[in-house]
Formats: sequence, structure tokens, C-alpha cells
Amino acid sequence: MVDGLKEREELQDTFGKYMSIEIARELIKNKKVNLGGEDIEAAVMFCDIRNFTPLSETLSATAVVEFLNNYFRYITPPITSHNGVISKFMGDAVMAIYTPLMGSGDYAADALRSAAGMRAALAEFNASGKFKVPVNFGIGIHAGRLVAGNIGTSARLEYTFIGDTVNIASRLQSKTKDFGTDIIVSEAALAKARGSLAGSMTFESLGRTALKGKTEVVEIYRVA
Repeated sequence: MVDGLKEREELQDTFGKYMSIEIARELIKNKKVNLGGEDIEAAVMFCDIRNFTPLSETLSATAVVEFLNNYFRYITPPITSHNGVISKFMGDAVMAIYTPLMGSGDYAADALRSAAGMRAALAEFNASGKFKVPVNFGIGIHAGRLVAGNIGTSARLEYTFIGDTVNIASRLQSKTKDFGTDIIVSEAALAKARGSLAGSMTFESLGRTALKGKTEVVEIYRVA
């Protein structure tokens, strides 16, 4: 029995490292795995390192992994501390979800508070001297409806989030390069967050901009 308990603890520890514990808890609560999805309200954040390819070319494979692990160790705690769920890591990028389904009732404000915390964490990372040159990132935040569900087959599933809201957040992250800023939020997300933020953050309008693959322009703001 002791061996069984130890094995269970080891599985839980490993499982928690490879999947968001909030997602795992939701799947366990449902007590079933379906190939269907559900329509939910959420805020989505994408964060990506600027010019990572030329930076990584100067490092060995081991050094790249060590660098990314150190970087994520700094910038991801503000996500979880503000009720965010890390959906996935994509190389040097991270995607996070904020939704009442997984504990973020004030989801748009939580996403913006996380972004501000990540900005401060990045400054700490750069000040630590763990990397020879300063690292910069871009963050895009959007809010709206999306689909959460298990994608794949009965043999191999991934619980993920898809939809236009996800795509727009990703495009906004890319727009940070064009506007020379680090955090861009859509009008849709900011409108939901303003009341809760109560003037604790300052926003500057960047006007209306076209996004790749979208016919309608989007009103966007930078976080000052």
C-alpha cells in the first residue's frame, strides 16, 4: 500500500508538471473524457520572446533549454498568481487562459494584472544577469468566446482552446513588434477589465488596426 501511495504521488507530481493542474482538476471533476467541446467566455494571452531565433543561434541546445527554463521560471508565476491557466508552451512562447470555468471570474482584469507582473518579472530576469543581453517580449491579450475541449482521438487527446478569440490574441502579440511596445490589449478585453482595475493601470490608444487573416479592424491599446 505504501508503494502504491508513493507511485500515486510521483504520478501526480509528474502530471502536474506536464499539464496545468487547473485543467487536470477540471477533467477529473467531469469524470469523463469526451471529444466534444464547450463554448466559454475567456481572456487569452500570448507572450513571445522578441528576436529569439538569432539569440538561440549563439547557444548550444542544452544552453537554449536552460535559458528558456530560467526565463519561464521568472515570467510564468504572475500568470498563475492571477488565476491564469498555462495552456501550452510553444518554444519561447506561452499561451495562457483566464476563464470563470477555471477560477478566474474577473478574467480580463486578471490577464492584464498578469501582463504587468510579467513585465516586472522580465526586468528582474534581465537584472539577474542570467543572460548576456537584455531579453524583450511581446504580449497580446483579447477576450471573448472560444471553444474549450478535447481535440484528437480516443487514444491521444489534448485539452485545448480554439477559436477566433485565440487567433486575435496571437495576432495582437505579433503587433507589438509593429508598434514598438511590449503589451497590447484589445478594446474588447479592456472594456471588461476597466471597472476592476480602477485606474491602477494606464492605457494609450493605438487606434484601429488590421490583423492578418481578419477582414474587420480591431481597436487596440498599449499598456503604459
